[in-house]
Formats: sequence, C-alpha cells, structure tokens
Amino acid sequence: MKNKLTIVFLMTLILFLQQAPTAQADSENNNLENAPELTWTKDLDSGYISTSPLIAGGMVVVKSPEGLTAYTQSDGTEKWKFDFTSVIQFEMGSILLHAANDSPEIVITGWSTGEITAHRLYDGMVHWSTNTTAPAYGIQGELVLFQDEILVPVETGAISLNPFTGQENWNISFPDQARGYRHSITAWSLDNTTWYATGDEKGRMTIWNSTSPKETETFDFQIANGKIRSNIIQINANDLLIPIQSTEGSILIHWKETSQNTYHSFTGSFGIISTDDENLIIPTTHNTTWWKIGNEIQFRSVITEEPVTGKVQYLDNEMFALPINTNQGRIEVYQITANDSEIILQWSWTPGVRNYMTSGLSYGNDFNAFAISNDAGRIEVGVIDVQKANSDLANSGNILAKWQSEELFSPLDFTTDSENSGSKSHYVMIVAGILLGLFAWLRLTPERKQQIPFACAATMILIGFVIAIPGIQNSVNEIFEEEEERIENELWPESWKGTQVVGFQFDDPYLPDHYEGNITLINYDGKLISSTAAVNETPTVWVGGITGTTTGYELTATGCEIANMNLTYHTEAIGMYVDSIGDAVDGKEGMWLVYWSDGVYANIAIDAKSIDEDAIVIWGYV
Repeated sequence: MKNKLTIVFLMTLILFLQQAPTAQADSENNNLENAPELTWTKDLDSGYISTSPLIAGGMVVVKSPEGLTAYTQSDGTEKWKFDFTSVIQFEMGSILLHAANDSPEIVITGWSTGEITAHRLYDGMVHWSTNTTAPAYGIQGELVLFQDEILVPVETGAISLNPFTGQENWNISFPDQARGYRHSITAWSLDNTTWYATGDEKGRMTIWNSTSPKETETFDFQIANGKIRSNIIQINANDLLIPIQSTEGSILIHWKETSQNTYHSFTGSFGIISTDDENLIIPTTHNTTWWKIGNEIQFRSVITEEPVTGKVQYLDNEMFALPINTNQGRIEVYQITANDSEIILQWSWTPGVRNYMTSGLSYGNDFNAFAISNDAGRIEVGVIDVQKANSDLANSGNILAKWQSEELFSPLDFTTDSENSGSKSHYVMIVAGILLGLFAWLRLTPERKQQIPFACAATMILIGFVIAIPGIQNSVNEIFEEEEERIENELWPESWKGTQVVGFQFDDPYLPDHYEGNITLINYDGKLISSTAAVNETPTVWVGGITGTTTGYELTATGCEIANMNLTYHTEAIGMYVDSIGDAVDGKEGMWLVYWSDGVYANIAIDAKSIDEDAIVIWGYV
C-alpha cells in the first residue's frame, strides 16, 4: 500500500514540475519581451509572400505564388511541398489550422483560382479540395474558423464548409452580381443564433444568420466609389464597425441597429483591423491609431505614421504586432501599459533582405516559434526552444499515425499515378461487388436478412466507381483534345496554322445579330471565309491568320476590331478587366466573361497574359 502511495505521489510531483514552468511562461510571456534570435532564414525565388506563414506542429507552412511549403521549425528542412501556379503573382488568402480529436491536423487555404484546399499538416497530403467561382482575383481575404465551420470569402460572396470534409453548409451571393476583394466574414453568436456580416466592392454590407442563410439583408451606405476591403468588427453585442474606403478617403461606420450610426473619417485605405474587445487598433496606409471601445469608440493616440496594409496581430499581455509596409518593411511589437495610459514600442524585427511587408507576424500558440516574411520572398524564423519544436513535430506525426491506425477516414490519394493502377482494379471491385450482392440475394431468406453482405457489396461497387473516376476524366480530356484538333484540321483554313486565332463562343443572343446561330470564320484582313449553322455546337466567331500581337488583350482587341464587335474594358490595380464583348456584358444576370489561352483556363488580367505566335485565345460567356 505504501509503495502504491509513493508511486502516486511521485507521479503527481513529476506532473507538477513539468507543468509549473509552462504555466509561468504562459502567464508572464517571457518569449515576447524581446525580438527572437534567428534560427534560420530562406530566400525563396517565388515572388511576393503576402500571407503570414502558419506555425504549428513543429513546422512552418509558407504560402507563395508557387504553392505551400512546410519546413521544420528547428532547422528549416523542407518537409513537404504542394505545387501551385498563381496566375496573378500574389496570393493573399490566409492559412488556417483545423485540429479535432477525431481527425488529423489540417491546413486549409484559398487560392486565386477560387480553389480551396485542405492538407494534412504532417505530410501535406490533400485531404479535400473544392472549387468556387473566380471571375478575376479568386480568394484574397481572410478565412475564419468559427465554431464548427470554415467561413470562406469567395469573390462572389461567402460560403461555409465543414473543415473536416470540405462539404458545403451554405453559400450566399452578393446582390447585383457584385464582387468582393480582400473581404472577410465576421461571425458572432446572439440568442443562440449565429450571425454573419461581410462587405463588397460597392461599399455595401450584407448580413444573414444561420437559421436562414439565404435570406440576406444588404445595407448601402451611399459612399461614392466605396469598397469594403477589411474585416467588419462586432462590438457591444450587436453593434458593428464597418470600414469603407474610397478615392475620397475612408470612413469607419459605427453601425447600430437601434440608433443613429456614427461616422469616423480616416486618411488612406484600411489594413486589417484588430480588437481584444476593449482596445481597437486601426491600421491604414496613412497611419495606425489606438481607440477604446465603449458605447462609442474613442480615439486615444496615433501609434505610428508609417503605412500598415496587412493584419494587426494581437499577441498577449496587451501586446500586438504591426507589419510596417515600406520598402524597409519590418515588424513592430507594441504594448498597452497596465493603466491604459499609453502604448510603447517593445521591439522590432527587420529582415536581412528588405522589401515591402504585408504579411504579419506569425507565432505558435505557445509563443515558442515566430516567423516573418516579405515581398522579396524572404523567410526568417526564430525558435526559443528547438527541443520543444522537435517534440511538437513528433507529436504531430503521432496524431496522424493514430488517426490512420484507427481508420476513421481513408481519403484517396489523388497525388499518385492512378492511370495504370486504376485501369483494371475498378472493374475488379465492381464485378466483385455485383457477385457478392448476387450471392447474398440467392441466400436471402426470412431468417437470413443478409444486411452485412449487401452493405459490403454496395461499398465495393462504390469504391470501384471512385477508382474509375481518373480514367473517366482522362477519357473526357481526350475527347476535348480530339474536338480541338478537329476544329483546327477540318474547320480552319490551312493558312491559319501557326498563326494567332481568337474565338468568341457565345450562346444566342450574345453575339451580334449577323453572327447569331452560326460558326463564322473571318480572316485577318476582314474577309469572311465561311458562315455555317451551328448544329449542336455553340455559336462562335473565329478570327484567324493574325500575327504580331504579344498579349491576350492585343489579340482580343484585334479580333474584335476585325469582326466589328464591341469591346469595352477598364483598368484596375493589377491589370485590364474586360467589361463586355459583343452583347455579352460581364456580370449581367450572373454570367461572366472568361477566357482560355491555348486550352488552359486563364485567371489573369488579359493584358498581362503573354502569348506565342501560334496562340489560340477563346472567350466564353458562362
């Protein structure tokens, strides 16, 4: 008995000694007193790093225009990589970590193509992925994990996904086919109901709730050229702070459901606003200011007069970090004093290779590792306790191994070459399932229900069809390739081979009247080659034999001029945006102008798309 008591006492003492230093570190946050010492750095030749890296599980996950790369925290060894090619050369959709007791740790992010991908943290395998509409810039805002759902700001509105499976819970669209850019979704609970709010590129706020997400309400604040490109902040139960920027300055609206709104003017455009429910840190391209939250928000002081366009990161002990976005970009960490009398600069972190910085400070939940990144593709990581980082890495591997051993879920590995392995195995599974089902049916009697054999047979048949999907997709791709070759070989004249061709594939009535319902070929000199009825095909105007154009826009404009088709456009920050071609108006009645270059869907400004001497550009209206 004494021996048992001694063992219990020693175990309790050991647990206490293990936990006591951690508790002290958490309460005092000694790791935040000074800038971390560098553990390793990397210079990536991949363009801007506009998204803060994710620090978790002993790894640092970095997002760039070339995809996701995970490095070990302790020494920067590459752990895994997910290749992706950005078509607009920057990716600002944030990275989230989802961890639950019954699943592996999952890294979730959104891309400029509109795709949302979820990867297992430890090995990078794709856990699930889904596609959304991306007319221009795709997903550039902040993803939010709220309770048991992932809130994703897609370009045409917002969607909610199950973080473990990627299954859609609901989706909403902005009214009038409006779009969003760098917007995010704010969620809060009130009276057992979840409420949501987000903003669009017309300076309007849309609100809905979980009981009826399709019943949205939109508020237009009538601000000329207004855009909501930051997060809406929820305060005081149901009050909202709505940041609207415009060419004439910016306005922060204190929106109150039961009383008159209050307006606060700012110079410049908003960064990503942050709050700890008592303090409000508001960054802009002009300065960053400190406000207190009460019945009305109250200005306290200017923190810095340098531009901040990224996210303010709240740390702990009234501390927060600002990404200073100048050509000498750096991270500055401030602390609000105990008596709320002032804000003082604690420390700053300037990368060895300097450039503009929009991504904020990254840190782990235990403040053991920190990371910064900038537009030069520079990554710098500081780790306080390398041994702990390695322990976290091992633990992350154990979590995945436990999940795999329990077989809670077995996602198919779509990254492996399944063309050969699946070519016959799906037949085997389907035939075996049918035979098992037939066998169970023959043995069916009132005493023998055969539920288990029938269930196994259905499962085998389903798996067989799933395995067959890649082969089916390859067959479909081959059909499209054959159709493209048929058009070139049978429909187009020989003189078009090796030249530039542009096509406008629009259903009726979106082509000019004299082209409607026909397949029309027009030569570079304006000569009509042929016009035949589009039987079981989409009416198309082809303009070919063109030479000398260097961008998608030049080829498109040349084709429209030759075919005497209307072309309108406007210029945005990252390139030219086509508003209409012929009678097809972008965004009208939920339809969008999209284009393909040499058979590949393009999600880049048309004037930024370089083309070859034998390029084929096809416009669609979908």
